Amino acid sequence: MRILLVDDREIVRRGLRRLLAEACPDAELREAARVPSAREALTHEAWRLVLLDINLPDGSGLELLAQARLLCPQTPLLALSAYPEAEFAVRALKLGTAGYLTKASLADELLLAVQRVLAGGKYVSATLAEKLGLSSNVELARYAPAARLGRVKRRRSRLAWAQHGKAAAVSVKLPTSRWPQ
Repeated sequence: MRILLVDDREIVRRGLRRLLAEACPDAELREAARVPSAREALTHEAWRLVLLDINLPDGSGLELLAQARLLCPQTPLLALSAYPEAEFAVRALKLGTAGYLTKASLADELLLAVQRVLAGGKYVSATLAEKLGLSSNVELARYAPAARLGRVKRRRSRLAWAQHGKAAAVSVKLPTSRWPQ
C-alpha cells in the first residue's frame, strides 16, 4: 500500500510517517513538502491514500485537493490542517476528501480516520458530525467513532486488514495476537 504525505512542515511529515509506519509496517510512505512535488507525485504515481495539509506556502491546499480529485479520482484524500474544522472541513469534503482532521487531533483519531477512509468510508470528528446534524448514535458511530476507540493492537489489525482490501470482513472482535506490537 502506498501513502502520500503532503505537508510543508518536516516535523509533521516525520510524525505522520512514524505513526503510520508503526500502525502499518508494510506501507510505502512517501512525502511531498510543496505543491509542485505533490502534483508531480499525484500525476505520475498510484496511491492508496493521500494525507494532505490544506495550508501550503506555495499554493492553496484546497486547489491541490481539487486537482488531486481529478488526477486520481479513486484515491481517498484525507485533509489534515491546523485550520479550524468549522471553517474548512465542509469545503474540503465538498471538494472530494474522504475526511478532515485538525492537527490538534489525537494520534488514535488519525489512525481511526485512516482506517475508515481506506475501508471506503468517510470520516469527520464527533464535533463536526453534530454540527452537520449527524447527531444520532448510528450516524456518529458511522462518521466519527472516536469515542469508541479500541485498543491500539486491534486498531493496527484493522488498519492492516484494510491495507490488504479486507476491511469489510473485519469486526471489532478481530483477534490481535498475530499482529506485531
